[in-house]
Amino acid sequence: MADKSFLTWPFFEPRHRDLAETLETWCAAHLPVDHSDVDAACRSLVAMLGAGGWLRHSGAGMGEVLDVRSLCLIRETLARHDGLADFSRRSARFSALLKRHHRPFPPLQWRILAGASGYAIHQT
Repeated sequence: MADKSFLTWPFFEPRHRDLAETLETWCAAHLPVDHSDVDAACRSLVAMLGAGGWLRHSGAGMGEVLDVRSLCLIRETLARHDGLADFSRRSARFSALLKRHHRPFPPLQWRILAGASGYAIHQT
């Protein structure tokens, strides 16, 4: 069990503690996933994260404020349970940002590559 004493820090509100507890329960029920086919695992994870409502925290709409504290809690919790789950959430956010700002995907094939220091976009 991970140390969660940081949730008592004064800048976390009760809603952040509730979010962390709910996500912890969700992760225990859904993660880790089989990584033998990474592309399929990523697609499955994005679908599961979306169905669970976890992707709604990845961006703010017009008039909304992005809650970075929630993003940090989600990222750390997902990464602790399954690094590919955190990567998939960030990849889905990247795709959503492109769509939100009406930027079409480039005509060439692009692939998001996981690396030791994060991820990169690579033309294929």
